[in-house]
Amino acid sequence: GTLPYSDTCRVRGYPGLTYECFMDGVHMFFDGIGGQTENVRIDNLSPCVRKILPDGKRLWTQAFERSIEYYGFGVLPCSPGKGNEKGDVERDIRSFAARISNYCKTRGLVFRDWDELNKFLAEYMAIRQTESSRERLQIETGKLNHLPPRDEGVICRVEIISATSYGTVRLGKSTYS
Repeated sequence: GTLPYSDTCRVRGYPGLTYECFMDGVHMFFDGIGGQTENVRIDNLSPCVRKILPDGKRLWTQAFERSIEYYGFGVLPCSPGKGNEKGDVERDIRSFAARISNYCKTRGLVFRDWDELNKFLAEYMAIRQTESSRERLQIETGKLNHLPPRDEGVICRVEIISATSYGTVRLGKSTYS
């Protein structure tokens, strides 16, 4: 996530592009900057957007609607195929991904788990934040809204699924026994 005024950037790693990973990232970003922005600009992620209507409006997934209501932020979705609307974020993702990858390769870093990776990423980004960015973040932090407490019922989807006569359940495209 990034804040445009202060140019503050936070990076986290996740195992996939799921609703749970996305919302954990949103909450952790807000927690890391010390509050919540009034609006969130998002790409048209399938875990959040069910359908894009001809007039440009979005039908959100039930889980994301629950998050919008709980956090109380506005959503500013990017237009499909309009990379210029989120160009700074895309550029940051590419440049930081390359820098972090090179940094890890040249030092032979291997992470045991996601927690170790995310601790490294937080430290890596903190070291690279400029003094002027820190000063602008202090100004920006004063304008942030209060962040509600973390609620796993909002961040996670709960699905009730019946087992087949073979004792398996299907979740997404995978079958489990």
